[in-house]
Amino acid sequence: MSMKRLTAALLVLALALCGMALGEDTTQREMAPDFTLFDQYAVQHSLSDYRGQVVLLNFWTTWCPWCIREMPDLEALYHELGENSGSVVILGMGGPDTVDSVSEEEIVSFLEEHGFTYPCVMDRDGSLFSLWGVEALPTTWMIRADGTIMGYVAGALSREGMLEIINKTLADSGLEPVDLPLAEE
Repeated sequence: MSMKRLTAALLVLALALCGMALGEDTTQREMAPDFTLFDQYAVQHSLSDYRGQVVLLNFWTTWCPWCIREMPDLEALYHELGENSGSVVILGMGGPDTVDSVSEEEIVSFLEEHGFTYPCVMDRDGSLFSLWGVEALPTTWMIRADGTIMGYVAGALSREGMLEIINKTLADSGLEPVDLPLAEE
């Protein structure tokens, strides 16, 4: 079995184990914990503002090599999917001076130096990393368009994996899947 197929099979298994299987009873859906935080541009984001859109919420740090490895794919998808103006929102979550060992200013510099422009909100006291149960980095949560939790994946995702969980969440939200190439062209 090729590495790509093995990765895809493991991702499907992880999604199923994390409650991302389609056809769940909607009465059992848990609302995602809301938050209001500022991003690297001092723009305020509330999770509840994105109702009607699917949200990919990615927890990361500057010292995590796996986080940094997946960030170019997040950046590309952010642009390809309409810079959060369409059915999908890409949102990063950093933890300055708490989960991350650097300051907010250093996180902003890191994002600028690497050309990452998708919004990354700052969990200044680390409470959201804890509330969302982040124990591994990166951790990516998917939130349905109705504001309920679809599930999460702990560990780095490939572009293919990101598109798969985005499309599963869109379908489960009653929205059209995105039709993007698995590899950036």
